[in-house]
Amino acid sequence: MLIKKRIIVLIVICATLAFCQTCFSEDLELTTEQTDETFTVTISMNGAPNNVKAFGFDVWYCEDSLEYQKYEKGGLTQQFDAGGDDYMFESNRIGQHIRVGGYNASRPIASGTSGAIVKLFFNITAHTAECDISLHNLTDDISQWSYQNYRFIHTPSNLTWYKDSDGDKYSEGTRQSSGTQPAGYYLSSDLIATSGDCDDNNASVNPAAAENCDNDIDDNCDGIIAVCPSIDAEDKVAGKAIPSTGNYTIVNSGMTTNDVTVRFSGTLYRDKNRNGKIDSGTDEDLGAITDPAKIKLSPGPYLVEWTAQNPNGDTASEIQQINVIPQVMFNRKKQVAHLTGTPQTISIGIKTNGEAAAYPVTVPYTVASDPNNPAINPDDHNAPAGNIQIGEDSSSDSISFDFNATGSLNSGKKRGVVIFNINADSLSNAVTGGTASHEVVLIDINKENLPPKVLIKLKKTGESSYSDISKITVAQGINIDVKLETSDPNGGDTVAVEWNCSRHIDNCPVDGAAEWTIGTSSLPEGLYTIEAKATDDNSANSNKGPLTQNNVCLLKVVASGTALVDDSTGNGIFDDQYDSDGDGIFDDQDDDIDGDGILNNVDNVNDVANILRAPKNAKKQQTLSAESGLTLSLGKYAFKAGKGALIDLTDIDDGGGTDIGEYDDIIDVLDFEIDGLAETGEKAKLVLPLSKATGTNTVYRKFSDQTGWATFVSDADNKIYTAVTEDPEGICPDAGNSLYTEVDNATGVMPSGMYCLQLEIKDGGPYDTDGAENGKIADPGAVANNSNVISGGGGGGGGGGGCSLNRNVNFSPTLLLMFLISIIYITKHALLKMKK
Repeated sequence: MLIKKRIIVLIVICATLAFCQTCFSEDLELTTEQTDETFTVTISMNGAPNNVKAFGFDVWYCEDSLEYQKYEKGGLTQQFDAGGDDYMFESNRIGQHIRVGGYNASRPIASGTSGAIVKLFFNITAHTAECDISLHNLTDDISQWSYQNYRFIHTPSNLTWYKDSDGDKYSEGTRQSSGTQPAGYYLSSDLIATSGDCDDNNASVNPAAAENCDNDIDDNCDGIIAVCPSIDAEDKVAGKAIPSTGNYTIVNSGMTTNDVTVRFSGTLYRDKNRNGKIDSGTDEDLGAITDPAKIKLSPGPYLVEWTAQNPNGDTASEIQQINVIPQVMFNRKKQVAHLTGTPQTISIGIKTNGEAAAYPVTVPYTVASDPNNPAINPDDHNAPAGNIQIGEDSSSDSISFDFNATGSLNSGKKRGVVIFNINADSLSNAVTGGTASHEVVLIDINKENLPPKVLIKLKKTGESSYSDISKITVAQGINIDVKLETSDPNGGDTVAVEWNCSRHIDNCPVDGAAEWTIGTSSLPEGLYTIEAKATDDNSANSNKGPLTQNNVCLLKVVASGTALVDDSTGNGIFDDQYDSDGDGIFDDQDDDIDGDGILNNVDNVNDVANILRAPKNAKKQQTLSAESGLTLSLGKYAFKAGKGALIDLTDIDDGGGTDIGEYDDIIDVLDFEIDGLAETGEKAKLVLPLSKATGTNTVYRKFSDQTGWATFVSDADNKIYTAVTEDPEGICPDAGNSLYTEVDNATGVMPSGMYCLQLEIKDGGPYDTDGAENGKIADPGAVANNSNVISGGGGGGGGGGGCSLNRNVNFSPTLLLMFLISIIYITKHALLKMKK
């Protein structure tokens, strides 16, 4: 009987120990360390009740007594920071709390494990303090755990105080020990330095002060009293570039400055008046400059007035001539000619990117066949090597030559190439930049079938002549005449045409009609497409099957008498009474002379085809630029929105365009078209100055009506480049400049801190939205960043301290062993008594 009673008592005791372990310890425990000035708290797991893949909790503390400094990972969370999608650990200050969280999908913390999670460091900011350090909002795998809080009490008996009589946060080194603050003394945490102030009664004297040379005082406590120097050429402190005309007075003729010539680097494209051309001869504030080669000026001659002033107020100035010489380049890197039996004249444009410091600009060039494909006989063309000169009244010129009508390609070749190269070593008054070589491709159409050419021309009914613009905006009631022009390079082919039009254009031709008219009176406001597809029959050549080429025009119809009659310039005068661009046409009747989709009266650039500037009333004013010789215009979404090429996600309203994915920081959204490619299937480059720098996970997202959003990743034909140039006017290196670096990785993620983006896209490739090799590239897309901010848990339960039933408790093997040993001991003891 005695044995039974003792066993029952032991069972009750052990069961209590097993199921109320939290009466003695918590799942999360706090341990602390404290000095007179610092306080640390370590949060640890104590025999984890369950496996932990993810966890989160908040630490509350008293801000009036403690100042959070940093954290260190504990032993259990070292494996939670290995990088990638399966690992994470963070400890961040969120409001007045510290939020701790982490997850490890592949290596969770095992049940029963004990150890430190995180150690938090604080400075004690109050001389005496009393507050609670407590845990809240336990989440994920620890949401039901018990935990411990801590009462922080700070009553220092002795602190070290440093003297700072003048209050400049620098002590002269004297210190006292006291539990209370002596007058004129401060804790080290309140000071910048606890020693080094050489005059503690003067707040303007300390190790961080600027040294003056005219007060006989050691202002910065370095042991040296500065003496003011005399004025000479080394004292230049500021400069201003001024137009190279006028009279100037040199205050001190004893100063000498040498004239310098610097090369334009291509990193600046100043266009303050938004005419698409380099500015020159304009005032530029240069600030403090010691190296003239680093002056940011557009090409051209400048006089720089240097001004110097010493601390005593003595001044002097000097005039210096600075010549910034321009870059010279070919217009395009490729042209195509056809061997037809008829002589052909080819013209190659060459230009400078700004004013020259001296004229003429002499450009020597060489001519050669492609060494890897010598298909062209020298007798087939009359393009000799030579020089071309650009005079003061022009920024461009051209090289012209003829292909021989009866010439043929060597060895049965289908194509040959003539290459023009600028001889950089013999250039005069310019340097090479952009495209320093140019290719002319000669195609034998007797051996190769080429696609037909198709062109839609538009005009308002009543106008005398057609234009080949691809976009037109009209008010309801103004009819549009449409004209079709087709041709085939192979000559003998027959071309069939098929028309396709948007809904509501009821009279779209069912055959290859060459001319027809669109009535707009009954058309609803909106965007309409007119497409012509031309297909040859390949009757003249059997080497390549029938080929199709298409041409698409966009018609934007707005409400009659309202949308175009507006105050688009913001000058208080309605457009039907104002001619903002001075072309003799009121703004409500104005056209789009360059066909870029922006009406003349709000178009910042009307005469440069490869420049696309935002309308004057757009919120983003960056300038898109393509390689010279190409034509830039608005894409269909941008044309419909009427904001310029820089648009919003909400403007891409087809196929779920606003659902860009997990990207939470949209830097720029753009929609453009590139036309004027020398040959179908060619590649083209475009430059976009970003409205802000790239982040840590920035990509270019490409939109397609058929497939939605996808990340642009460089391949053999399509590439993305970045440059770091930062300029408040959105100035980036021109397209093709060597300053761009390719983003060569499998993810398409750009380096952070970049302000310039260059895209290289292949006509008909995966990043050309229309998907066709038609000599035109369409590209709606977005520069987007996924900040991927991950923080610890929020919300959730958790309770206070005390004894509680832990539903997740694991039965301890140690307790089981103790229970068995105790039973054996009691049984043995009872049997011995019975024997006695």
